[in-house]
Amino acid sequence: MSQPPFIQVNGLKKFYQARGTRGLFRKKKYVEAVGGVSFTVQRGEIFGIIGESGCGKSTLGRLLVSLEKPTEGDVLIDGVSVQQLIREDPKAYHRMVQMVFQNPFDTFLPTETIEQIMLRPLEIQRLGTSREEQRNRVLTMLEDGGLSPAEDFMGRYPHELSGGQLQRISILRAMVVQPLFLVVDEPVSMLDVSVRADIINMLIALSQKYGTSILFISHDIAVIRYAAQRTAVMYLGRIVEMGETDACIRDPKHPYTQALVSNCATIDIDTPVTKIRIEGEAPSPIQPGPGCYFANRCPHATDLCRQRYPEPQTLEDGRIVACHMCQKEES
Repeated sequence: MSQPPFIQVNGLKKFYQARGTRGLFRKKKYVEAVGGVSFTVQRGEIFGIIGESGCGKSTLGRLLVSLEKPTEGDVLIDGVSVQQLIREDPKAYHRMVQMVFQNPFDTFLPTETIEQIMLRPLEIQRLGTSREEQRNRVLTMLEDGGLSPAEDFMGRYPHELSGGQLQRISILRAMVVQPLFLVVDEPVSMLDVSVRADIINMLIALSQKYGTSILFISHDIAVIRYAAQRTAVMYLGRIVEMGETDACIRDPKHPYTQALVSNCATIDIDTPVTKIRIEGEAPSPIQPGPGCYFANRCPHATDLCRQRYPEPQTLEDGRIVACHMCQKEES
């Protein structure tokens, strides 16, 4: 018997009013940043979101931690709506859900020590019966994150740490309250290649130790393949392919996923892959339809692709793909 999903995202949409369409007599037009996304994340799972810049993955991350309100749709945590959780106890909700951002250099006040930075979430949430207990909790978390000896880091300031160390602090500060769900948005993209694997290994270890579910957002397929058990591929605000990470990379079904994988030089695949060039421009996010958003760049597009957006299709291996070509193969 399969476990019920811990995180359930149902038809999440986020529209922004387009510039130049505001005013009493102007017709309003909307940018479709996230266009009806649905997926689940199990407890303790690392779930990847992959896609090019501008595909809506960062907006999706902000929606999932309620930094922005959705235009439509809902997010459930353990079967309870996020909106209900916030109404009942906003502080408890923000302990339950945390986010780590891309740039560690803009995250902290330069005048605060690492001890002050790490203690603040515990103070806000009133976790720990004493200052000593809170401090010991911080020391343990720093050790868990590979910053050892932890005591040596407590009195330092952000400018005294490297980029990799600062990003560790970003992650550890979010984890010190032991959240149930953590969203990490491009956590290693600004770091040297030499430290990326260490940061990802730390995230994996923390997820396993504390049972934290993680949504891992990245444009780097190799990073997602290393970290995530399952992955969703986004294009222009919608999920075009979703399933087991290794299956999506080794045997991609959607033409967009195929192009992404073929152009990633850092993936070690047994059989050589011919690079697929994506010609043309993506449609405007203001009025991207009515057909498949990838149709004018897809080498396999037909008239049907340009007329109607494909319904998501579940394949034999459990993968979900939104492509008319896959629907023909399955029929």
